[in-house]
Order: sequence, then C-alpha cells, then structure tokens
Amino acid sequence: MLFENNILNLQDIQDTLTKTLFQKASQRTQKTVRPGDILAAAIDCGNPRVFTTLTQALAHGSTLVDVKEIIEIYNPSQTRTHRPRLQREDFSPYTLEALDQFSNELQTNPQYLQGHTAELFLACVLHHLDDEDQEYLTSLLNIGRGITLFRRQIPIIDIRLQNELSNLYKKLSADNKLFTNEQLNGYYETFRKKFGPEKLLAMEGDELLFAMKGGKEHNGLSYWLEFKNDSEFPSLFFGSIAGGSSHKYGVYQQTETGKWISGTPQREKEVSQEEAIEIAKEHRRQLVDGCTLLDTLPLESDEDYEALQRELQRVAPQVAETTWGHKYFSLLYPDKLEDFHVYSYQYFHMLKLLQAPPAAMGVYQQAGQYTTGGRYLMGGQFTRIARSLGMRVHILTHLLSERNGSPYRYWRIGTKGYSDKQSRWDEMRDANCCTIGWSGIGDLSSLLTLSTNSQRKQYLRETFSRIYPEDNAATITKTTNQIFAFIFSIRKGDLVLVSEGAKVLGVGQITGDYFYDATKGFAHCRPVKWLSLETWQQPDQNRDFEGKLTTVYDMKRPLNLIEAERKILDSDSHTVTLFPPESPEQIEEKETDGTDNQIPPEPVLEFFADEELASIPETRLKQQIARLRRSLLVDEKLVRDIYYALLNRHVILTGPPGTGKTQLAQLIPEIIWQDDKQENLDDKESSSVSTKNAIPAGYMTTLVTATNEWSTHTLISSIMPVIENEKLTYRTQHGYLTEAILRNWVVSEHAGAQWEILGRRSPLGHAGPEQQEERKYRGHWLVIDEFNRAPIDAALGEALTALSNGEALQVPVDGGRVRLPLPKDFRIIGTLNSFDRNYLNQISEALKRRFYFIEIPPPSRKYRQEEQGIVIYKALQQLAHHTPLITTKDEEITWTGILSVRANTDGIYELVWQDKQHPFFSIFTQQLWPLFETIRVYRQLGTAQAIALTSQLLTPGLLQDEKTEEAWQEMLDIAFRDTIADQLQVLLSDELEVLTWCLKLEASKFIDKYNTMLMNMRGKKRRLIAHLEALSIVVNEQGKQLITDEGIEELLEQDEPYVLPEVLSEAFHLQQIPYKLPMFSRRLRNFKAVHGL
Repeated sequence: MLFENNILNLQDIQDTLTKTLFQKASQRTQKTVRPGDILAAAIDCGNPRVFTTLTQALAHGSTLVDVKEIIEIYNPSQTRTHRPRLQREDFSPYTLEALDQFSNELQTNPQYLQGHTAELFLACVLHHLDDEDQEYLTSLLNIGRGITLFRRQIPIIDIRLQNELSNLYKKLSADNKLFTNEQLNGYYETFRKKFGPEKLLAMEGDELLFAMKGGKEHNGLSYWLEFKNDSEFPSLFFGSIAGGSSHKYGVYQQTETGKWISGTPQREKEVSQEEAIEIAKEHRRQLVDGCTLLDTLPLESDEDYEALQRELQRVAPQVAETTWGHKYFSLLYPDKLEDFHVYSYQYFHMLKLLQAPPAAMGVYQQAGQYTTGGRYLMGGQFTRIARSLGMRVHILTHLLSERNGSPYRYWRIGTKGYSDKQSRWDEMRDANCCTIGWSGIGDLSSLLTLSTNSQRKQYLRETFSRIYPEDNAATITKTTNQIFAFIFSIRKGDLVLVSEGAKVLGVGQITGDYFYDATKGFAHCRPVKWLSLETWQQPDQNRDFEGKLTTVYDMKRPLNLIEAERKILDSDSHTVTLFPPESPEQIEEKETDGTDNQIPPEPVLEFFADEELASIPETRLKQQIARLRRSLLVDEKLVRDIYYALLNRHVILTGPPGTGKTQLAQLIPEIIWQDDKQENLDDKESSSVSTKNAIPAGYMTTLVTATNEWSTHTLISSIMPVIENEKLTYRTQHGYLTEAILRNWVVSEHAGAQWEILGRRSPLGHAGPEQQEERKYRGHWLVIDEFNRAPIDAALGEALTALSNGEALQVPVDGGRVRLPLPKDFRIIGTLNSFDRNYLNQISEALKRRFYFIEIPPPSRKYRQEEQGIVIYKALQQLAHHTPLITTKDEEITWTGILSVRANTDGIYELVWQDKQHPFFSIFTQQLWPLFETIRVYRQLGTAQAIALTSQLLTPGLLQDEKTEEAWQEMLDIAFRDTIADQLQVLLSDELEVLTWCLKLEASKFIDKYNTMLMNMRGKKRRLIAHLEALSIVVNEQGKQLITDEGIEELLEQDEPYVLPEVLSEAFHLQQIPYKLPMFSRRLRNFKAVHGL
C-alpha cells in the first residue's frame, strides 16, 4: 500500500523514475499536489521513454513545450525547496484517485510491473486529470491515447505464463491443431459474405427469416453459429454455444411440425410466419446497429469497451447479451472481441492469467450481494494480451482453453470447530483431504441416493434439528446450507482455500466425492490434491476478510482468487487436473436459473438504466391508492398531490402529530410504484425468492429520525475507529444519505477511492407482515423523520447543491473526496411536526427551494365513518393477543358479539355494530368521538391519537369484560386524562376556556359565552381571527365548511361579531349528552391556571 498511517511510503517501489516524479511534483507546489503537477514533472524529468510517449500522444501541431506552458498558466508553480513527508491531505482528490488505482494495480500484479512502475503511474495520472486539466489540455494532448501508449509498454502477463503459452502454441501448431492467419482470415471472410450486415440488409421476408433462424436444412445463421463444423466453417473452434434450447434465438422452427415458436421453455408461444419474420427483422436491425458501433467506436482502453458494452445494450438489447449474439460479433470483428461467449468463461480465464477484471467488470459487492457484468467488457483485455504475445485473439483463447480447461469455483474451508476452536489443518494436509465438523449428524452418504436437492436439504434440516435441538432456525439454515454445499455444490476440480481467518494455509483441488471418516476430528471429508502449501493473507479484506464466520464459503473477490492462482503458479508442482467440462450454455443456465447455487444463494443483481421517476397509468394509480388506504386513512386527493410532487423533486410532509406522515412517507414509495404483477405472487408454487425477485416492488426506504446532534458526519460520511488484528485503525463510515444513495448503485469495491459506478441495481428487501418475503425493489429512498429537529442545513452541507441540480454528491472517503451521482429517481421524503416548528431548528430558504412542502391534516369530519372504522380496527388489532374475544380473519377483525370491521375493495374500513346496547357503543359514538372532534377545532390531533385513546379505553374494558355504563364512563375519563390532556398544554388560555365550557355548559349558555368572548376580542384582532380561522377548518359530514373565508371577513367587519348557534352547535357538538369527565376537566383547568400565572 502507498500510504501507511496516512503517510506516503515509497520504500517498496524500486523504480527511481517514479520516486523522482513524486519528488518533483511535490516540490512544484506549496498547495495540494494536482495531476497537472505530476504531468509537468514528467515533462521535466528528461526520461527518454516518458518524453517519447508523451510526444506520440500530442495533438497535431502541439509540442510538449505548449503543454508545459499551459500548465503554468492555470496551475503556476510555487517552488518549495523542502517538503516534509507527504500525507494523504497533501494530494488533491483527483490525485488520490490516481494513487489509489496505482496502488491497487501494483498490489494485483507485482511481478511483471517491476521496471515499468513509472509508465503505470503516469497512465493512472492521465486517467484522473481534474476538471481544469481536462479543460486546458484536451486541445493539446490526446489523453486517451497517452493512457494507451503508457500501458502498452507494460508487460501484460507474468513471464512464466508467457512462456507456457508460447510453448503450448508451438506444440499445438506442430500437431496441426491451430489454424494459420491465412486460414482464419478465410473463415472470417466466408462468414461475413454469408451473414455480414450488408448481406442481411439485402434480404427480406421468408429469405431473411430462414437465413437467420433456419435450421440445418436452410443452412441458417443459428445453425452456423452452433452446429456447423466442417472444412467450410469449423464453428466450434470459435467458441461453443452448445447446450440450452433453441429458445435462445428468440424464434425457431420446430423440426417435427414446422411451426414457429417463440418465448421461453417454460412459456412457449406459437407465432405465425409473419410474426416470426418481424422478430427476425428486429434482430437483424439490432445486429446491424451493433456492427455500426464496432466499426465506429474506438476500442483501445477498458473505458472504450465499457462504452461499447453500454451502447450495445442500448441498441441491441435482445441480441447483445446472448451467446449467439456475442459469437456473431466476434466472428465479424475477430481482432476486437474474443470468443469466450459466456461471462463465467471470460472471468475464469482472466483469473488464470492473474488479471483483475476491468473496473466496470467482474464480481462486485454491494451490501453483501454480487452481480456479474456484461459480455463485452473484457474484450479489451484479451485483445491487448493477444497483441503482446504476437498472436490472434482466437488463437489465444484456444490456448487458454487447452491450458485451463473449464471454469471451476474457489471455496474457503475453515479449519476450526465452533466449540473447541481446535485447528484441523495438520490432519487435512497430511491426509490429503479437506474436512468439516458437525460430525454428530453421522454419515451423510445416504443423501447421494435422494433424487432432488429439495429432498436432500429437507433430510439435512430434519437430521440436524434432531441432533442439535438447541440451535435456532437461522443457525440451522446457515449450517445445513454449508454442509449441503460441501457435499454437492463443491465439484471435482474446484479449488479449496483452507483458511484460519484471513490466513490461507493451503490451496488444493477437489479430486473425489464426499466420504465419512469417523476417525477424524472432522468426519465429513472430500479428497484433495494439494497445489500450494504456502501460507498467505487474503489481499482483499475490504470491510472484512472474505468468508468470515463461515466454514464453507464460495469465494468471489478477484484479488483473493488471483492470489490463489499466483501461489499455485509459484509452487513446484502447479498443474491443475482438468476435469470433463460442462458446455458454456449449461453453465450460463446455472448462473441465471439459480440451480447449483453457492450458499447462501447470492442473488444476481441486474443492471438497468438510470432514468427519471416513472409516472403511473391512471387506472393503476387509482388501484394503488386504494391499496394504500387499507393501511392509512388519507384523502385520495392528498395522495395524488404527494405523488405529483415526487415526480418532480423531494418532498416534506408537514402537519400535526399523529396524522400518519411517517407511515405515509414509507407507504407511498413502496405501494404507488409497485409493479402490478407483484401482487399475484402469493400462491404457494410461485412464491419462491427467485420468482419474486424477478418482479420489482416499489421503492424501499430507510427511515432515520433527526436529532439536534446531526452534522455532515451523520448524513454524508465520518471516520470511525475500529480494531483490526488487535490494532486500532480508522475507517470511513457512510452517513445515512450516502448509504441510501449507494444502495441504488453497483459500485466496484476494488476501485479504491475511485468508486467506479457500474450501473443501477435493484436493491433487495423484505416485505410482508413478518418481513419474511424477499422483494426486488426499483430503488432506495431516504425518509427523514422529525426533519426540523436537526440543524438540517448544516447536516446536508454541500449536498444541498446536489439536491437542487442533480450533480454528484461529494463524499469524503479515506482522506479524499469521491463523486457519488444521485440516481435520477432518488428522493428524500421528510416529515415535519408543524406544532413544534417554532421551537426547533429553522429551515433555510435555500433548503425550502429543494423541497415541496405538503400539509397532512387529520381526516376531516367528511371521513368520520371511515376514520372510526380504522381507529377501532387498529385498536382491536393491538389488543388481539390479550383476549380471545377478538378474532381476526383475512382483513376482518371481530369483537365477538359487539362489532366487526373489514376493509372493502376501495381500502375503506367498514364498521358494523352487532350490539348497540353494549356501553361501548354509546361511549364511543356519543362521547369519545364528539369530544375528540371538538378538541380538533383547536388542536389538530391525528388518527394515531384517536387509536391511542381508543386502545386506552378498550384495554381495561375488554380485559375486565366491563358491562356497566358507569365503568366505561370512568375508563373514558381516565383515557382522555392520560392520552390527550398533556397534548393540550400548548393551547392558549382562551382556547382552554372554550374546551372547559364544552365539558360543563348547556348549548345555549355555551353559545352566549362564546359570542361574548368574541365581542371582547375586538381589541385583540389576532386572537379573534385565530378563533374564526379555527372554525373555518371544520367541515360537516358533507365536506362543507362551517364558515367560509368570506364569512370570516364579514364577521371581522361587524362591531359585535356573532357566530350563528347552528355553526357552533355543529363545530363543538353541543347537541351531545353532557360529558362526565371530572379528571380530564380538572387537568384542563390546571393548564388554564398555569397560563394565568
């Protein structure tokens, strides 16, 4: 590593030129070292190789003197004669990105970078020029060509591998098993003349259909790619795509019936010949467009091939990622693409060459899950290696297949038991086998007689549960999955890395099937041929070492696998036995259909385009709003307002407590944008994880609650101390916002501080009442509860800019700063308690511009029946486990003999009373609810408070099975006192006065006192307006305002404002029976007395 304890360490770099470049660049500036400083140092260093390479990269008419002069203009030198030891903070963020890439490549390829360190260093620097460098230098220097020229001077592969391949080439050539360049060119020309884009464009109708999709009798493209293997065209030499079914071609003709079939093996569809022609025409268009890309795009660097991959997926989505599509392109462009047509073959042979995949390829980790990249991204690596060896790409791949055989997997096997912690390594090494514990379950050879994996796993679970009854379900699942993998998933030919922690003790190859040996400490065994007994540490321990706390683990991190292959190459007898191969198509099917998975199965994360938040068709939107209202009583128009706002920007939901703001913030993203197919996955057979993962739910959310201690460390990133190998070190910990954004992307964990963004991914989460159903979501959003409890402007910091214009978030990582783009459909939803807004942190105008503010009021009296239904439903639901009187079935809850509540198809909770003589009926409908609505005139309490109040009333009533009116009356008094009273302390004295009148006065006296109070407020216009505004918020059951805005204006113009009795009677429920709530009344009087003091 270049930095130790944050200080630059060049001791391991033997190259004097590289050290000179560091020295000159650091002495050139008194500020942080920029890439331009290093480039200026390279021009001044006087090294002929560097000078020649930079000269070759110059734009026409430019000189290196011009480059140096322009650097002096925008980045003038400030010479310093002495500089102390360089630390990370002495380098700019872009320079740190270059240094991290440089360090990673040195670590990956130490042998053959010796003597070429400076070339690698300058290639990394050119790759990470900052914005000013790019602006001023692009017209003078071809940056991409400079990177390519520097990298071409670096030996591509280990000299030992070069010698092996060279000797193998000579042997196969002598045996006439390789084609000459002349023969290869002849085959390529034959294929192009028959199926090249010009030929396909000249065909129409039946001719095109049979040329592209016809079988052997028609001598069509699909036949040539998969089966034809004769002197005219030896197709198998150019990579097999055998196996699988004919469905991979999109459409094919059944030999027996002559019918045209499309779809998948599981869902075949018969199509007419005209429909088959249309499919062929579309595939032709995509093939031709793909050829245009391959003709026009520059293909030198890994970045060029990343662009090719991206563009091919755009213009040829149906064919580019198929084996036959890749083979078609590789035959037409044999000097640009290799002929490994399945990703796992490409990846495997690159590992065998001790090469890490390019930044946008390979196996990447995101929240513990892995994804595989596209088929075209490694093309650049294979072509460069072939060029360095002086051979054609398809000759190189033939040699690699001959040398390496078919792909195998790499398994970490732990050596210690969970209980005694005793290492069994010596026993494994000496007995030429690898072993695992749990010997108590006995010999499992009988599993081999069972016909299906599900039967084997079921037998394992039952046996393990019986022998180890103290283990919980999660432990049983994890352990039996590991045992199953040891017996069945590990195949002959796979490599095992026997390890203790991050330390690898030996690398071996599995040579036989499972057997049981009771004489061993670990009795479950697999025979092994040891290939390397050298001890070494996993080089990639990012976050933690691979396979931690797991005995049997399918390893994936490229640096670790490359190191295993390197140790094999270093050993005296490094020959790996080649076992019979599976076809590439069979391997690809296993990669995509979930069979023979590693354990635990690691879901394949699919890339998709980063697009704006999608609108929902109107019919679907109405259905989803109805679904949402089953969980929360909210007006349909309000949900639509939030939905429309989210289509444009971030949203803050504001309103009084208890109105469901937080629940709404989580439900809207998940339900509104849920795919309609997601709801139909609840039948027994189709509810497997893999099936559900295929259909995205809406957006999952992370809910965090703001506090006054928040800062940029909370939302963006911070440095946290951790203990590793008994030493204190520091690690970057992502903040809530950074973590939420990262969950939307696939990010290369091997790119250091570069954070190569590979593409959008569908995060996985859990849904359902028990959170047991795994779902694939469209994306991940952040919900910030109690938004104004934090100094939110300070906590967001520079992220404010990103939120407004969609620019990338600048995230501090390991002493540098990396760019993290905001997904186009990413949203923050905040909730804000309007009652507290004057007492907490204020929100700046700048922040307000980034959000829409939408008020979430309590349900109006128009929705009285619906609200009563959901309140009783939720209250009974909370008490159901306490008493057998409450039963639930589907979406209906019943209080036996008293009432039932059920959600209808529109999401409305319908309350049905079976016994209106029960005291609860009159207490709830004639006292609790009228008084609760009365309180809402001044204090906008939400449905949550109504649920809490009703639960508090029902708890003693149900548990004690109270039958008398007096008992329920007293319980109501206690419920109001304990759940509502304290929330009314914030009311002003005159508001408390009005509520106490409601509790004790008859209607006529209340009306007189109320209007007298208004007349006395003529000199206090603000208070008068406040009371009238409170009345204007109230609507009747028809949704009509009791006092309109015009009515308020008229009352304010009167010398003696007078509110009509019918308005007051409706607003304050004066027609109700007198309340008998002495404890609640006393609490209100006490509050009023305090205000008086």
